[in-house]
Amino acid sequence: MDSSTQDRNLPASEQRLRKAREDGQVPRSRDLIHLVVLGGGLLLLSLLAPWGYERLRAAMQAQFRFTRAALDHPQHLQRVLSDTTFEGLLFFLPLGGVLLLAIVLAAVATGSFAYSTKSLMPDLSKIGLLSGFGRLFSRQQFFEVLSWWLMPPCCSPWAACSCTRTCSNSARCCCVPSNRPWHSLGNG
Repeated sequence: MDSSTQDRNLPASEQRLRKAREDGQVPRSRDLIHLVVLGGGLLLLSLLAPWGYERLRAAMQAQFRFTRAALDHPQHLQRVLSDTTFEGLLFFLPLGGVLLLAIVLAAVATGSFAYSTKSLMPDLSKIGLLSGFGRLFSRQQFFEVLSWWLMPPCCSPWAACSCTRTCSNSARCCCVPSNRPWHSLGNG
């Protein structure tokens, strides 16, 4: 039996494991990271959606309320646009920051966080057209695509419940053909 084949069947030595970590080759749990992204994002959205919806409703109410004097000054529209952009950033940036922190903590907790920049260096010898097609149609890729196809039906009941609970005022505004609905949007 060849010695190189025999070495592959034995457990890795501490020196090989240390070298692999230095090279940035650490085992990664993609499923745990996906769970943190989807589960954490779903939890954060369910906690922050009512607050974000109220802020959005207040911003829309402010946008649709203007006087003749406000129309005479183009700076007013710039201020409204900048205020609305700030409101959107005030909602989405903390959401993304908390989610990013959760992803990094999950990677560190599982031990799959690499403190090496060597894994960032491109290895052009591994790029190949035929091997790329082989990875594209692999069994692992099939199950990953299958999981992404099954996720929307699993999340749809939560989304439907959330939409019916928070969007009824906005839906009423679209049904009434007058100027009053925009005013009622801010009144609850």
